[in-house]
Amino acid sequence: VLSERKNASASADHSRRLGMSANISCRIWQDANCGRLYPKCVLPIRYDSMNVLCLDKTLFMMAFERDVDYEDPPQETYLDLVSGSIEWLFEEDENAELLGISAEENKTQRDRISGDPDRFLLIPGLSHSDHHDILRSFLASNWTGDDRQRGIAQNAYTGSIGGWKKTVADLGVIRAYQQFRDEMIAELAEAFLRQNGVKVEWQ
Repeated sequence: VLSERKNASASADHSRRLGMSANISCRIWQDANCGRLYPKCVLPIRYDSMNVLCLDKTLFMMAFERDVDYEDPPQETYLDLVSGSIEWLFEEDENAELLGISAEENKTQRDRISGDPDRFLLIPGLSHSDHHDILRSFLASNWTGDDRQRGIAQNAYTGSIGGWKKTVADLGVIRAYQQFRDEMIAELAEAFLRQNGVKVEWQ
């Protein structure tokens, strides 16, 4: 079961207005036969029609897959349900100045988003444990028919993703993991969007 990250109370209030958990709402479960992770979401809101959005996949995934446990300083990301743009905010206004954005500008953007909650969907990101769950699922899956190679990759994992890559030191294995990871996160992202009434068309 994926771990959960509690957002700030303002974000939680915003999410409740959208009819979703402040956390990702999607969980992933592991198939006992192949070790593949699948999105398992709570029942979605019933919409009369889905909101079809054309989204830049690269930009959306930057927000969706980010490791929120290692964000310093913490940020919030929102999907504009009208334009399809991704909005980034610093949780603390003064931290925006680290990127040359004034605290006032960050606050203005925050006020704009909080003032129109039906337009902006909070993108919660993934926890560090989520990323480890995906790696563990990859290692348990049938990504290779070579039992020896699978065993080496499994034994190389000791709780650190970076450490695992260094120990494996096999570009073929790492690329297979990255492909698995990208596909799994894309499935989770699409399930998250569907749950919130969005049918995505990736650009």
